[in-house]
Amino acid sequence: MLSAPVWMSGKERHFRLWRGLVAEMIGAPLDYAYVRRTVSFKPSCDLAEIETLPFLEARVTDPAWKQPSPAERAGIWESLPEEPLEILALLTVPGGIFPVRYAGAIADRLDELDAVIHHAGLGAHTHAHEAARGFFRDLATAEADQRIVASYEPYGAIAVDLLAHPIGLAIDGA
Repeated sequence: MLSAPVWMSGKERHFRLWRGLVAEMIGAPLDYAYVRRTVSFKPSCDLAEIETLPFLEARVTDPAWKQPSPAERAGIWESLPEEPLEILALLTVPGGIFPVRYAGAIADRLDELDAVIHHAGLGAHTHAHEAARGFFRDLATAEADQRIVASYEPYGAIAVDLLAHPIGLAIDGA
């Protein structure tokens, strides 16, 4: 099993800025904002005192652009979108899923953006991009989708699969 994506570990700001740059490069009219959601953990979990958690969500800023479904925001796509990086750009984190079946296409598109990312020349973007490319290449050969977890103070890493409904959604298969 893959560990949490390294480029996200402890570097949320770098991931957020890099993902915003990727969204801009693919023409996705998005910005990102933290949304505090009510959560309820499974009864067997000892985190019952936590009632809300912040989730980073993509917000579509152009009303003419297709609004993603809750399932798509969770990383559950019926088919590969014409622009594979929409999966990455629209994913709610934590809780969303990076799907194995589309990881190769995502990695290929990241490869295509490589020269532009490196031309931008920002070290944090370059590092995040290289780590993401490697992660999606590895994920393409994995056996299971990768759910994104998060670390919250003072609790540490919280596996959102302990939530009754990850990212507040009741989606079969999530």
